Amino acid sequence: MRIGLLNFRPLMSCDESITSNFIPALIESIFEDINYNKSSIKYICYDTTSLMKDALSNGDISIAPLEMNEEVLSLFKFSVPVLNNGLVLLTKSYKRSLYWVIFEPYEIQLWIFLFILPFVIGHLYWLFERSKHGSVSTNYLDGITTSIWRVCLSFLFLAKEHLTKFSTRLVITTYWFFSLILLASYISTLASCLNQPIQITDISSYKNINGKTIGTEASYSNLLTYLGANIKIYKDPQTKFIDMIDGLIQGDVDAVALPYSVGINTSLENCDLSLIGTIFVDSYLAFAFNEKVHDKFYNQFNSILQGYHDNLSLKTLINKHLYVSTIGACETNIPFPLPPELVLGCLMFLIFGAVFAMGIYFIFRKSLIKTRINSSELPQGNNLVNDKYTMEFMNMMIKFECILGSSNTKFVKKINELKEVIDENTKLSEKFEEMYKNISFRLEN
Repeated sequence: MRIGLLNFRPLMSCDESITSNFIPALIESIFEDINYNKSSIKYICYDTTSLMKDALSNGDISIAPLEMNEEVLSLFKFSVPVLNNGLVLLTKSYKRSLYWVIFEPYEIQLWIFLFILPFVIGHLYWLFERSKHGSVSTNYLDGITTSIWRVCLSFLFLAKEHLTKFSTRLVITTYWFFSLILLASYISTLASCLNQPIQITDISSYKNINGKTIGTEASYSNLLTYLGANIKIYKDPQTKFIDMIDGLIQGDVDAVALPYSVGINTSLENCDLSLIGTIFVDSYLAFAFNEKVHDKFYNQFNSILQGYHDNLSLKTLINKHLYVSTIGACETNIPFPLPPELVLGCLMFLIFGAVFAMGIYFIFRKSLIKTRINSSELPQGNNLVNDKYTMEFMNMMIKFECILGSSNTKFVKKINELKEVIDENTKLSEKFEEMYKNISFRLEN
């Protein structure tokens, strides 16, 4: 079975690597329903001008528009229409107002994530730093408010509070590193957006293309000229649709008029291009059978195709193969909740930031401790610390804490060990004193 195709995707293509190939998928589905051997199918590619002529001698089935002239139509048997692949206008998308350009660099999912992230980091900060006698309250509302505020200030290097836990420092450093990457990306992307001219089109439908330059193929030139458009014709049958789209992107034309299947696929692949209005010139496609085809096969094929229309199977195939992007560069719908890829990507950023922060900490740990020792000072005007020796002792304790790596657990443990030693020395001293008194008493007697 030889089947003639026009080589343009996603409606039909002779390239087997193209997955969004509607017509071959439809043919193979119908052949399955009539129990016809699919392995006998052989696809033949034609350009528009030679499709019907060559199909008469070389093909059994071809896909063709129903607007063919009567002489050609009389030589074929046609199925019921498959779909309307009429003419649509494709033009450059509307750009957002300059007032909203600050939101252009990031997708809405990432903006949501950026607003949620400080709350998550703030909760970790509160869990690690809360204390009954510390600056972060154990009360949830007060503690979370303080923590989130300090997390936000930490990114701007405005947070002056001392972090008592290594885990808190690691979390804050990771957050700062992650935010720095996003900020650099945001600034570079925003600069790129501002350097691009704001493109605004006033074409809202085919009715207001008067005086506009419209790219199209020769068969539609008379109609578009009647509507007042200046026509630029693309003639190469193999590359005309690609040339049209390139001309639109480069600004050679204000819009292009092309078949609906090509227009919808292009708008899905390129976010800068969009369809204007709906189909304004109908062009129904149908299967054309060679007149020698067996009537039983023709009737079965036609009956199943009509059934596909009635039970929405055809609509399912259209959604699966036609209204998809083979590149996936432009999403028409915003997925919510957040897609797993975005969540995993953000987690990878955090993990990488944590590894980087730990590396920096351990590499410069001694330098950081030394710097803190040299810069450690007691608060001035403390009424509880007036004695010179007491101040020296407290300064020594601060430096001792720094040497221990600013770990409260280690510090408290060492203090407790010192207390035990002092208690033992005190008890020993008391025993010596008691022994001395006993010896003195005996000597006197």
